Amino acid sequence: MQFILSLFLSALSFSSPVHIPVKLAGNFGEPRPNHFHGGIDVKTNHTVNLGVYSIADGYVSAAIVELHGDGLALIVAHPNGHSSYYLHLNRYAPQISASVQRWQYKHHKFTADIRFQPGELPVKRGQLIGLSGNTGASQGPHLHLEIRKTATSTMIDPLIFLNKTIDDHRPPIIHSFKTYPQPSKGIFERSAESRIFSFNRETFTAWGKVGFAVRADDYMDDVSNTFGVRFMKLYCDGKLVFASDATVFRQPTTEWLTRGATSNTISTVKFGS
Repeated sequence: MQFILSLFLSALSFSSPVHIPVKLAGNFGEPRPNHFHGGIDVKTNHTVNLGVYSIADGYVSAAIVELHGDGLALIVAHPNGHSSYYLHLNRYAPQISASVQRWQYKHHKFTADIRFQPGELPVKRGQLIGLSGNTGASQGPHLHLEIRKTATSTMIDPLIFLNKTIDDHRPPIIHSFKTYPQPSKGIFERSAESRIFSFNRETFTAWGKVGFAVRADDYMDDVSNTFGVRFMKLYCDGKLVFASDATVFRQPTTEWLTRGATSNTISTVKFGS
């Protein structure tokens, strides 16, 4: 609770990275083919060269040029111990571009991971730092924005900081779930077979060790695409036995806030999101 409260207080000084309504193409933590998404993808009206602005006071701590699939990217360190990352840019703001070019000429290299000292490139909240693009491993024009703890690179859902910049009144929906009774150790609805169920009733009967998978989507106002679900809870006989929270990814391994339990008694299982 103290950690979440400190994040909330930090959010008071953060603003939008774009000067258009914030609409998302992807949210934090949603499953991708080989990873969980570590930031949010902000739509840029299907075009490039939209202004990108620092979301808080700080200084440019790094400029990345065509490495790691990031295209042109910037990292801004903030005095509250967090850093914001801006990926797939089309170009940097003039003062940043000049510093990058000086480094490239000096080192006779185009691709770069350039680190700056705190006094070199200070920025204020809302200051232009670049133009949006489609560089690097990007599937279309957008801004990929991440927020990390500067000292540990722990990834944090940017919406905790930017919740006041987004209109979102549509709740997530769980469409169905699949059961995985463990061989000779579990039964679900009088069967040891793996099956798919819809939510046509509130309770189901289980015995022993049973795993579950769910098909769920989150939604956003005025956006046609869907998103991954951030919170998930599983109740058994009215007791919370498992929960996942995709708010924070810790380095070097991805960790979810989870807890769980098993029972060898006949139980009723209820799902929530």
